[in-house]
Amino acid sequence: MRRLALSLPLLLLFASSALAQSNLCQGLGRLIEQAQSSFVDLPANLRLIPGSIQERRGFITPTDGTPRRPMYVALMFQDSTPDATKLAMAKFRQVQGQIARCVPGVQGQPLREPGNGAKVLWLLPLGQIALVGAAGNIGGDNATSTVEIQVAFRFAAGSF
Repeated sequence: MRRLALSLPLLLLFASSALAQSNLCQGLGRLIEQAQSSFVDLPANLRLIPGSIQERRGFITPTDGTPRRPMYVALMFQDSTPDATKLAMAKFRQVQGQIARCVPGVQGQPLREPGNGAKVLWLLPLGQIALVGAAGNIGGDNATSTVEIQVAFRFAAGSF
């Protein structure tokens, strides 16, 4: 009986972690579906990504010269403390693993951003998911470090 009492919290933790992963995959799937219609069918106050701090719509301007396109942004981490860069890197790796489990068989394409950041791009048949990390306080300044998930309609490879 005591073993069961000790293992119950671990089982609940695993179940809640699996549920959060499932909800992340469902949220990303819904966003990929909605990307085709520029997210117009999604209510403005809807939260689809578990653990997000803020979710909003924005625009990206493709590098291939095509017109800017709508995207959905989920802010997953934001901090400006002295440990922000280290914490952002850890969060980036965690979310990268979660997204990779949601899109099995799709290899994330690591891209380097100018400055202090990283980006991974997953190209799906109907949309693209980018994970963007910006390390703001390398060198001692107190700029904000962030990690964002960005979802958009797939219009050209590598156009984030």
